[in-house]
Amino acid sequence: MKKYKILGFITLMICIFNIAGCNMTDDKEENKDNNIVETNKDEKESYKIVFNDFVGFVKLRVNNGIITYIRMDEAFMPDVWAKETKKDSLTDVVMKDEENKLLEGDFGFAKYIKIGDKLFTGVAYTDEEIEKNPSKKQKVKYSSDKIDDLYTYLTKEENAKWYVECLQKGEAYVSDKNGKKIETSFLNSYGSFFKSSSLYWTTGDSGWSKNMQYLCNAVIGTNVSKEITMEDGYVKIGDIVTSATLVGYKDYYSLIQEAYKKTK
Repeated sequence: MKKYKILGFITLMICIFNIAGCNMTDDKEENKDNNIVETNKDEKESYKIVFNDFVGFVKLRVNNGIITYIRMDEAFMPDVWAKETKKDSLTDVVMKDEENKLLEGDFGFAKYIKIGDKLFTGVAYTDEEIEKNPSKKQKVKYSSDKIDDLYTYLTKEENAKWYVECLQKGEAYVSDKNGKKIETSFLNSYGSFFKSSSLYWTTGDSGWSKNMQYLCNAVIGTNVSKEITMEDGYVKIGDIVTSATLVGYKDYYSLIQEAYKKTK
């Protein structure tokens, strides 16, 4: 009987360990989007543009050189949350002509957006600028007094962190030319600034949340030193083939590795 009790306890602890490792929230302060505002003092974090069009961020904890807890998320860029929907009728829109007709694509983009205390004005990227940009989805160049291009600005980690924290606090919105908030049908069809609390890729047996969980599970108990590859459509870390099918797996793994380095 004692043997079975020990086995049961071990099984319970494994379940608890895995659940804690993959949750994107804990008992810290949360905002309405269920994204962490406060960072545990024992956590290390990393922020960077991932998969060209999202600001990824990870927070993890390490014990004796191995990851014991991790949570990941991605913030949408203005090409999502400042994009006009069918319900909107914004006066100041980029990518439309003087008669408010679309110049290209299905929607326009807000000309003015406010992030934190910074007011940005958008203009359409030129074809040459789009060609040079790693992202082909970003159609609007948002600039403020001291920031020439928001996208380029976010390639530095400290700026990516600032961006994520502004979104977590709800300090990002479509505005008029003076920075006054304009009510819109909020964030196009996704309903959130962040993938973890949005309708992004929720269909099928393996959507975004599931893929993040698979990746988190795979790095728990490791020091993320193994090579990451794709095998038969599934992400492989070292000799372990995961259930993750993320196309941008290298970016996500690199993000985790950068946070891990800060624990040394």
